[in-house]
Order: sequence, then structure tokens, then C-alpha cells
Amino acid sequence: GGLLAFSVEVGQRAGWSDHKPGAPRFFQDWQEGPLRGLLADCGFDVLDVTTETGGVWDWLLILGTPTGV
Repeated sequence: GGLLAFSVEVGQRAGWSDHKPGAPRFFQDWQEGPLRGLLADCGFDVLDVTTETGGVWDWLLILGTPTGV
């Protein structure tokens, strides 16, 4: 059981950044449709997706549960 909750930046970029936390890290932007598909393929039901706008970047806020819970 339990909940899955996370946020991702909206976009189509992927690559390496050393902006935060001061060491190289990989980032991946997402669009809602492909992200929903990936979560379903990984065994999660998406309960809610909220798009947060108005800042420098737009974000998808995701809430889900394992399938069948």
C-alpha cells in the first residue's frame, strides 16, 4: 500500500546539471501523457496530476498508488 507523491518539471529536456546540489546530476523533464504511461507500466494508478504554473518553470505534481490498492 501507501502513496506515491512526487513532482517533475514540465518540458522535453534531459541531461546533466551541476546547478544543485553542487555535484553533477541527471535530470529529465516530462509531459503528463508519457509520465502517466510510464507509471501505469510500472504498476501505479495515478490518482491526481496537478500542473503548477507561474514560476520560472512549470511542474507536474503527481499522486498515485500501487495498482490494486
